[in-house]
Amino acid sequence: MVEQQSLNRQQAAEAARLNPVANAVKRFVAKVRDLEDSAQHFVPIAEQQKQQDAASIVEELRQTAGAVNEPGVPHGAGIRAFLHLSRRVDRLAREDRPGTLKTSLFLGLFSAYDTFTGDLLGALFSLRPELFNRLGGDVPLADVLSAASIDALRMGILADRVEDFRRKSYVEQFETLEKLFDIKLRGFESWPQFVETSQRRNLFAHCDGVVNDQYLAMCKREGYASPNTAGEKLQISTDYLSRACLLAAQVGFKLAQTLWRKIAPGELAVAEKHLDETGYEALQFEEWKWAQIICDFGVSQKKHSSEENRLIELVNYAIALKFDGRPSDMTKLLDSLDWSAVAAEFKLAHAVLLDLFDEAATVMKRLGKETDLIGDFAYHDWPLFRDFRGTPQFLAAYQAVYARPFTVDVAKAIAEAAEVSQSASVLDNASTTEHANTEVFEHRPSEAEGR
Repeated sequence: MVEQQSLNRQQAAEAARLNPVANAVKRFVAKVRDLEDSAQHFVPIAEQQKQQDAASIVEELRQTAGAVNEPGVPHGAGIRAFLHLSRRVDRLAREDRPGTLKTSLFLGLFSAYDTFTGDLLGALFSLRPELFNRLGGDVPLADVLSAASIDALRMGILADRVEDFRRKSYVEQFETLEKLFDIKLRGFESWPQFVETSQRRNLFAHCDGVVNDQYLAMCKREGYASPNTAGEKLQISTDYLSRACLLAAQVGFKLAQTLWRKIAPGELAVAEKHLDETGYEALQFEEWKWAQIICDFGVSQKKHSSEENRLIELVNYAIALKFDGRPSDMTKLLDSLDWSAVAAEFKLAHAVLLDLFDEAATVMKRLGKETDLIGDFAYHDWPLFRDFRGTPQFLAAYQAVYARPFTVDVAKAIAEAAEVSQSASVLDNASTTEHANTEVFEHRPSEAEGR
């Protein structure tokens, strides 16, 4: 079903940029990316360092053993050296810097999620203040009398409710949200995995990862068949941590989009624009699985602000499937639509996705220089044209449309990017110098120093 909205694409983009729900999601996704990147980059360094430490100890043992056997070397010095190395071996055997780092990042993931849910509730209530009527509960008279304004009183009430919300288990949190917003939220496919991940978080936060009956009971109740037994110590592999990051991002994104669309149906075009931009960013970074999650959610919605938006979500979903090595799934998705009835821009996308490059070049020339959806920037940047850009058909069509070679525009774009990068570097250096000078002339204690 398509629901017409009055906003054009530019207006929707501006509204999405300012929307508090969209910004809460952006902050959360950025934090999740930081955590996953830290795992990918720093855990291998910790593992490598441990191997280097072990190799260093072995070499020192060899050298010490050789020195002790030399004539004239005091035996006391040799014994002390062996004892020192023995202590280092014992410490190396007990330490687990890679494991500690992965556990810390895993716990940090749920810390970020907790921050996000608070931000999300604040954003939703700011969009629809009438939601305060659903909170219930009593407000002390002293709080009412001391409040500077009704808005301040509301924010204080919401802050208290958010704190109460965060103290609940993640399953209880979803139950609370379902009652508050009168909507089912736990029916998505990954719900059992999310429950297991959140329960594992509790094990590492309180039990050093040792499985207990509560973990097993909760997993079973929510449909996750755990292969573990009580008393078993779980581990967090790098792969598990990456999957947990993707899962948390998925849950947060879908939760925000679902509740946003529920309480503000008139902002459907804005919510869709936020979805499109999040999916497009994932495609740009070649995060194919993340892009699939986003675009599949968009395509599966019963309501769309326009047919154009629905087709954009479908095309981006197909791009993610294609470059993730799932061509049959992409073809199945494309076959669900009658492409003879769509606008020329989407005919071009369909031809490119199926590698029908002669047909794509023909449509490209027919479209001309600029349409509402496709212009020269799209040809440069949209992942849809990733393979097509290198073909003779594309290069000839681009030359015919813009009266200049594609390589000229590419060289210009590279030069502009280099100039921007250099300017940013100069600004960073200036900022660092200014910050350093400020510290020299007036040192203010940091928050940590204050504590």
